[in-house]
Amino acid sequence: MIKSNFINIIMRMHSAVKEVPMSKKVLILSGSPRKGGNSDILCDEFLRGAQDAGHKAEKIRVAEKKVAPCSGCYYCSTHGGACVHKDDMADEKKASADTTLACFRGYADCVEGAVEKGVLVAGGVYEPGAVRNTSAMAQAYEMGRNV
Repeated sequence: MIKSNFINIIMRMHSAVKEVPMSKKVLILSGSPRKGGNSDILCDEFLRGAQDAGHKAEKIRVAEKKVAPCSGCYYCSTHGGACVHKDDMADEKKASADTTLACFRGYADCVEGAVEKGVLVAGGVYEPGAVRNTSAMAQAYEMGRNV
């Protein structure tokens, strides 16, 4: 049974360099369709933690951007990572980030994309703002501080 009351945070580290800078460039992609929704609130808390730790962090609300879905054409694999779709995600910000956090709505028995380590499930919240009363807020903040 699909349950839409789970929020997943996927954190993926990008770094080809061996020495990681003290202050990182952090890009947060908020996939929440609702501004101020639970996923968006967790992104804000992660942002606050990252900034408090001295990182340069920026949040982009993907729902407010023109984004074409991946068509699986492999154009990117033969063109240096460039996408065949000329949309708002073809932005150099994501390429220059040391760390990228993608936060999106998730379902109990369906995981979007290739899930890597760093999954935080704030389970049991659905109503906008309900996440504020959970331990997920402190976890998101600490994850931001410890990027």
